[in-house]
Amino acid sequence: TRRSSDLSWKKSSPIYKMNEQFLKTSKKIIKNTVCDTAGYMWGLLLSLLLTPYIIHVLGIEKFGIWVIVAVVVNYFSLLDFSGIGGAFVKYIAEYNAQRNYKKLNQIVNLGLTYYFIFWIVIFLLVILFKDVLLDLFKFSPELRSEISFVLVGISLVALIRGSLMVYRSVLLGLQRMDIANLISVAISIPNFIGTVLFLHFGFGLRGLVINSIIIALLTVIAQTIWAYKLLPQIKFNPFSFSRELFHNSFIYGIKIQAARFSELINTQIDKILLGCFLNVGVVGFYELGSKIANIANAFPARLLPAVLPASSELDALKDKERLNKLYYRGSKYLACIAFPLTFFVIFNASLIMLLWMGESGYEKSVLAIQILSVGYTATLLVSLGRLIARGIGIPQYEMRSSLLIAVLNVVLSTVLIIKIGFVGALIGTSLSAIIGSIYFIFLFHGHIKESFLHLARNIYLHPLSACITGGFGLWGLNHLFLRLNFLSLPATRIESFSVLIVRGVTFWGIYLFFLFKSGYIDRYDREVFSETVQIIKNLIFRR
Repeated sequence: TRRSSDLSWKKSSPIYKMNEQFLKTSKKIIKNTVCDTAGYMWGLLLSLLLTPYIIHVLGIEKFGIWVIVAVVVNYFSLLDFSGIGGAFVKYIAEYNAQRNYKKLNQIVNLGLTYYFIFWIVIFLLVILFKDVLLDLFKFSPELRSEISFVLVGISLVALIRGSLMVYRSVLLGLQRMDIANLISVAISIPNFIGTVLFLHFGFGLRGLVINSIIIALLTVIAQTIWAYKLLPQIKFNPFSFSRELFHNSFIYGIKIQAARFSELINTQIDKILLGCFLNVGVVGFYELGSKIANIANAFPARLLPAVLPASSELDALKDKERLNKLYYRGSKYLACIAFPLTFFVIFNASLIMLLWMGESGYEKSVLAIQILSVGYTATLLVSLGRLIARGIGIPQYEMRSSLLIAVLNVVLSTVLIIKIGFVGALIGTSLSAIIGSIYFIFLFHGHIKESFLHLARNIYLHPLSACITGGFGLWGLNHLFLRLNFLSLPATRIESFSVLIVRGVTFWGIYLFFLFKSGYIDRYDREVFSETVQIIKNLIFRR
């Protein structure tokens, strides 16, 4: 009875009548987005629980060291100047849509061969230049041997994950993000337990490294098994790829590399510069603030991972109409979630830090949340266009804007840190992100021959206006409490949580009321929401 009623609901749904093929793509994207969001929220919960505990056990300086070492290893990955990794998901999705298993098998083996060699070289470079890297940063001398162990250990983790990451690309290219996230959720449990146990028994940073190595091994084993299960056509032959395939991947990938470079610069360079010009302690404060700013953007960003393989598939099928629908509808949903989250986090940054860390003294982190949120949101709003550009094989616009962001960020952050200190890093990152994002949007819209003003007026204006209205509502609420002598600064987690709930209900209530009353949410949007709920039910009850 339940199945027949579900079938009846589907047949009567206007979304099915509008465009059967677009529905098929939409359902696939919705399912992948739901799974990706669930996996992210689980990982986020564990991360938020672990971070205060790690800082409590290690202290802010060792936490800063842990952050910087991870950043250094990430920067070594930029030596992959070809950026071939950026081509894997696109070509796997494209060849799978075309049922071209010969080339699909070649791209997988290309990834295996290339990245095994690449990460071996990276690991050896870290070993070779270990002392040079350690001399760059300001930390207590007695920590040198421990930091050396961490640097080598994290490099080994990168080698394990990186050399076999093509199998994760297989899962993403096949649009099986449910499996990829199921693996992440399953592995996160022993990771959480291992982190707590290693720290509890006094292993410190060394324990975190050992735990990370174990988790990396479990992750790549699970991804490899599932890749072969979902794509049995894969035959291990590391030299089966053609010169033409390598050339095409190289040309496409080198443009994507600029985006990877910019992303690392924009999110990580401040930590390096602060560690060099100031001290590793402030890196810990920066990391806490940037983490919250990233979280605010990460929820709407869950819409993005499914876009690249979906747009690659549509491009392979030469379906421009569905590509345009994907871009505008996706931008609409992205703006609907991104704008209010950013506004709310900026207004309540101090309360959020108090709720998370349980004590005051994190004013630098509060500033980081407020300033970085603006820059991160600017980047997020154009991310859907960037992924579609990758999917249809025109990543050069992303490359140009990314290089602009990278150059601006390095120059502005360096100058401003020297001039005004910690805040300079925040301003430099946000300002460069805003300028680079505006540059990309004009390049991309010039290519697709669509007006940016149309996007701004029809997609961005309504949620932005609703956020401003909600902001006035919060101001009015605070003013009322002040007149009633009811407003006082929260001092505990319970108090900050209570105030956040009241503010949240007020802000989101006004925001959603304004959005629905303005007619911005149309019938199609409501049907997409219904479809999303139906997919969630199916996933929960395995129907």
